[in-house]
Amino acid sequence: MTEPTSSRIPQRLLGLFHATALLALAACGGNGSAGAGAPVTPPAPPPPAPAAAAAGLYFGSETVTGRKLFTLVVDSGRFYQFYGPLNGSLQIDGVRVGDGALSPDGTTFTSSNLHDFQLAHSLLGTGSLSATVSVAGSIKNFDGTTGIAGTQFTSSDDGVVYRQPATLSDLSGSYSSTIGHGVLNDIATLGISTGGDLFTTAGACAVSGKLAPRSSVNVIDANLVQFGAGCGTALSGQASPYFSGHGYFSNGRLNLTLVNSDLSLVVLVLGTKQ
Repeated sequence: MTEPTSSRIPQRLLGLFHATALLALAACGGNGSAGAGAPVTPPAPPPPAPAAAAAGLYFGSETVTGRKLFTLVVDSGRFYQFYGPLNGSLQIDGVRVGDGALSPDGTTFTSSNLHDFQLAHSLLGTGSLSATVSVAGSIKNFDGTTGIAGTQFTSSDDGVVYRQPATLSDLSGSYSSTIGHGVLNDIATLGISTGGDLFTTAGACAVSGKLAPRSSVNVIDANLVQFGAGCGTALSGQASPYFSGHGYFSNGRLNLTLVNSDLSLVVLVLGTKQ
């Protein structure tokens, strides 16, 4: 497997990288004719299965290193795969973000635009992901490989967290939090109003946004819509809404991941409700 490219990122920002998606088109034909020399039109391939069938919150680990990981897949096919350090702790060292689709039979989830934000090393790598989606009783499994050094992982969703949606009442309040963009080391103040407005300040960087929890599953739609001048030109110069993404809330802990439109920059918001 070809190693993905990686680029050094400045300490506080993940740099502006641009990914180009390559679309491979294959044509097929056949011999024979229908009627008097009429060309044979091959049947159309079956449409891909809805990505919603892979949606869930999967907890597991890398099979070789033992590194802890968990993956949030939303119904659009956007996924966020968080991973910890090699010592097996639950700390977040980075997040892989991309968009995937299911095979027509609904068993294989693949993505060709995975972006690996390696926050512990201030690096961004690009690659792919392929995972098998299977169901055993009430457990949904998400097992596969990423194109980042061929990392294999196993994970499962028992529905305990994913099927318990959060409400605006659950989210509203003050949090002790950490904001990650480039490296995960900015201690921040974070507040969420009863209407879902988010306000956070990390040092001189003030950010506001909007949260909308879904009613059926534990998924929060999130947008960051304004960055103050103290956030630096790379963040302040993004088109509005600057960053969009998703997250979840469980046992008083908030996890949000937001990216800009070309997946070149990421902002993580990790908070514990006070």
